[in-house]
Amino acid sequence: MNLHEIIQLEADRLEKEVRELEMRLEKAPKGSLRCHKNGKNFRWYFIDEEDHRVKEKNAKRKYISKKTGRPLAEKLARKAYDKRKLVGCRKELFALNRYLNSSNNAAMPERQYLSENSGFRELLISDMPLMNKELEEWRVADYPGNPFYPEALQVSASDGTLVRSKSESLIASGLAYNGIPYRYECELRLEGQFFYPDFTIRHPTTGKVFIWEHFGMVDQEEYLERTLKKLRIYLRNGYIPTVNLILTFETRQVPLGYDTVFRVIRDYFM
Repeated sequence: MNLHEIIQLEADRLEKEVRELEMRLEKAPKGSLRCHKNGKNFRWYFIDEEDHRVKEKNAKRKYISKKTGRPLAEKLARKAYDKRKLVGCRKELFALNRYLNSSNNAAMPERQYLSENSGFRELLISDMPLMNKELEEWRVADYPGNPFYPEALQVSASDGTLVRSKSESLIASGLAYNGIPYRYECELRLEGQFFYPDFTIRHPTTGKVFIWEHFGMVDQEEYLERTLKKLRIYLRNGYIPTVNLILTFETRQVPLGYDTVFRVIRDYFM
């Protein structure tokens, strides 16, 4: 997965979000909400969207009681929020599509010279500024991986690594794109148990070892409990968030984006 494909994933996500916002706005009640400061509190007013003065201060308005009208006020507030968010999503989607339409899908063709099947690889790798020979040898060496559910390894990253989700593919592709050596689901033994962190990473300059765990279903209670249990074990064994343990999260409503992945990579490794 190259940068073009990563941005395509983000564009696809935005398209889905735009559709969801449009559908929600279609079901929203008519009218709009105005909030006016009244001392320390706000008064709510319903504005008829058919009033030609709707954008003016003297547009016809109707008071919404906080005791009986709160459900309507909440729906109108969400409608206003969704309309503003839809504008932002459309602008971002437009910018991404402009890039996708103008970019070359075969970006960074020089990477083929560093592929495992290239005869140029061994002649070039020792001179690569982002990955010295020792780290490259560590990256390509065999290691004990996760033996469980190999059939779930269905998503390919840019370097050919098979992972279990699009989010993990974003991370793996981002690491590979920036020449940062990593191992996917490398075995780690702690307190007599075997763990398989999503990514075990070596800093390309210092060689320092990091673990990057991405938790993709933290809005599910059972998954969250397992996550907290794992984090407690990591902490007891010297894996400290922001020091040598990188944590990212997502929910169904808030997926992992390429911007987050590249920001993390930049902050920790570049």
